[in-house]
This record gives sequence, structure tokens and C-alpha cells, in this order.
Amino acid sequence: MVLSSGKHSDRPQIVVLGPLPPPYHGVSVAIRMMVESELREEFDFVTVNTKRPLSLGGDFSFTKLKRDTIASLQLLWALRRRPRIVYLPLSQTRLGALRDAIWILKASSLGCKCIIHLHGSYFRTLLDRDLEPIERRIIQRALSRVSAAIVLSDSFRSIFHGLVCDDRIFVVHNGVDKEAIPPKRLEEAMIRRRQNGCSRLRVAFLSNLFEAKGFGELLEAAAWLTVHDHGTHFSFHLAGAWESDSVQQKWLAYIDQRGLRNQIEFLGVVDGAEKFRFLLNSDVFVFPSYQYEGQPLCIIEALAAGLPVIATARGCIPEKVWDGINGFIISEKDPVIIANKLRLLARNPELRVRMGYASRCIYEENYTAQVFIKGLKGVFQQVLEMDQET
Repeated sequence: MVLSSGKHSDRPQIVVLGPLPPPYHGVSVAIRMMVESELREEFDFVTVNTKRPLSLGGDFSFTKLKRDTIASLQLLWALRRRPRIVYLPLSQTRLGALRDAIWILKASSLGCKCIIHLHGSYFRTLLDRDLEPIERRIIQRALSRVSAAIVLSDSFRSIFHGLVCDDRIFVVHNGVDKEAIPPKRLEEAMIRRRQNGCSRLRVAFLSNLFEAKGFGELLEAAAWLTVHDHGTHFSFHLAGAWESDSVQQKWLAYIDQRGLRNQIEFLGVVDGAEKFRFLLNSDVFVFPSYQYEGQPLCIIEALAAGLPVIATARGCIPEKVWDGINGFIISEKDPVIIANKLRLLARNPELRVRMGYASRCIYEENYTAQVFIKGLKGVFQQVLEMDQET
């Protein structure tokens, strides 16, 4: 379905070609935040919902072909009105990137300014390693026509080196709305955490339950603590959709074998106010991913909730998790180090609170929704000014 925020010809029209939730993942949540923000007062958003599934792979399927065909027809319909800008999150799969390239070439041929937004770090590896020469040339040609490329961090600028002019590469951090966790609610949570010295340490994981996100290592850490440190001092709460039925059955069987049923809770998908209640009721956030990451929104949400964070050094996570300051950067696929960091935090309530306040400060300075929306607005305005210059 093509959705428009209005029919006001005095506002520049932007076609947003990307997924909206459900399902819930970083890209769909970021797009929803953008099109529902105050930017609606300045731009007329026309949204083509591509309904990206919860899948890390890019293999061909007739379901995906049908979805992309429908999205292509909707895009062609939206392009009839000659929008000023076409905005799309860039796919990091082979077939997805080729599809995006075709969309960019079509939109640019009609005089639209194209803005691509990369929400990850794998794209350059895909381009250099995984594509055939002709596929690479198609994508390179499309990228040469974009008016702006948005990345999540200065360290990600190099992804587009030689593909997009340096002065057309912009950094816009992901963000979370300040109103989701106002200072009063945060302070109430901090008081509870400080007083929680003798109770179970509530450990949170918030992401879709893909094995590459590292939730299995967290469950193995729970098993290690049960054996070595009276694991009943900990409870583990995991929110997100399962990767597949087979993955779910595998890890539920593991929990039963280790006798962990009383310590581990799976909450399914949580969103909105429920998600932030979940984080505020937690003591520590763990994200031991070992896949290509960009700037995971779940970590920003944990920072906003004033939680110490234990995470791997994937993507630009180390820019948000400062080792020893607001959490710990750990090695990958290492359940024992996760367990030891949890044990340290369980025994030091003041350390948890101090790290939690540091997380909130990092969030407020860099990763609010207001900063995110301001960054996008700046990119849109600069691209529109290119029209005036030409």
C-alpha cells in the first residue's frame, strides 16, 4: 500500500521506499519514526511499504519476488507525481542490492533526487566479495547517481569510498525519543536498581532471536552461572521473535537439559511502552552479537533506560559502549566472559548504577530521536538545495 501524509503541493514530496513494522527491526522502526515525526510538517511523505521480513538471508523466493514486484509497481505509481526525493534504506543482500539499484536508476532517470540510507556495515563486503562483475557494475552505476548517502558513523564513511562523492556522504546517528523514558521514570528505576543488592539480577536481551545475535551464548552463560555461582541469583529475560521453529526448539531443549526453566523467560516481540517498561525493570543489558552490525537500536534503547551494557565490538557499538565506563566490550562467542561480567555487576550494585548513569549521558548527548530527526532534516534540505543550484 502507498501511504501519503497529505496532498499539500506546497511541501516537497519525498517517496519513502522501505519497510514499516511489523515485523519490528531497526530499519522498520527508524522509518516509522521518521515518517511520524515533526518532519511531516515540512515534507509530504509518500510511503511504499516493502514489508521486509525477518530474514538475514538474501536467497531468491517467489514470496520475495511477489513482494518486490508489488513494491516496484507502487513506486512507479508514486513516481508519476515527480517527487523531489526518493529515500530508501540500502539492502545488504545480493538480490536486494540489485533491486535497489534498479529503483535508483529508474527514479533518477525521471529527475528525482535519490537518498540512500545504510543501516549496517556489510555493504562494502557484499560489493567487493559477493557479487559478479556485471552485478557490481550495475550497483556502482546506480550509486554514482545518488544525491546523498547516509551512514551511521564517521567510521562507516569508507564504505562508500570511490562510490559516492565524499561531500555527499552524511552521518546520521540512530535515535530514541526522550519521551519514551523521561527523567522521572529513569530515576525511579535507578533507585530500585540501587536497592536491588540482594535480589536476583535481571538480565535483558532485546533483539530478534537470531543465533548470530548471540542470545545462545547468553543462555550458555546462564548455564555456567548455575554450575559455578549459584545461578539462582540471576534471571534472564529475552524479548524478540524467533529466527525459526528449529532454532526455538533447539534452545528450549537446551534450557530443559540444563534445568534453567525457572531462570529464563521468553517474552516474544515487545514494542512501544511495553518495551521500555521491560528495560526499566532490568538491571543489565547483554548483546553478544557476532554478525555484521551497524548501530543497533536495541543498544540505544538500553542506554536510554540507564542500563550497563555488555556487548561485542561489532559495527560502531564501541562508540556507544565505553569499556569500563558504561559497560563492557567482550570477545565474541565467549559465554564464560559474559558470565564473569554479570557476576561482577551482580556483586557491585553501585557500579551498575554508575554505569547506568553513564549510559544515559551518552544517549542524551548523541542518540536521541531529536538528534536523528535533525540529522535527516539537514540531509533533505541540502539535497533540495541541489535542485536550486542546478
